[in-house]
Amino acid sequence: MKTAEAIRIYRREWKRQDRFKNPEKYRAKERAYISARREKYRAKGRAQYAKHREKRKQEVKEDRLLRLYSLTPEGVEKIKLAQGNKCAICKKTLVNPCIDHCHKTGRVRGILCNPCNFHLSALETPGWLSTALTYLNPT
Repeated sequence: MKTAEAIRIYRREWKRQDRFKNPEKYRAKERAYISARREKYRAKGRAQYAKHREKRKQEVKEDRLLRLYSLTPEGVEKIKLAQGNKCAICKKTLVNPCIDHCHKTGRVRGILCNPCNFHLSALETPGWLSTALTYLNPT
């Protein structure tokens, strides 16, 4: 008489060979299995996403700071405290802070408000200021 392990091995091998002989039969079974459980797994995925959403957003933000500017959130807070939580250019209270950095060296210069960062980026573009002045004063 065969042992339970021997029977299990025999059945596994038979299924493997049968799968190669009748691939459409097994694909149909897999499709039916998946479609019967699709909504359950989608709901589970949505719940997991919602559960970890805020944590993941924070992790992405921290990874970006580290990758682009070699800064940690503590480093950003340190710079903000050194500036008195104000924009380095206009001295308004920071609402939506932007990290100002040199595009050539990558060195962080300070933290700016969004409008100052936008205007500074235009000024740093070679030739932009002279073109803008020519446009404003055509004579």
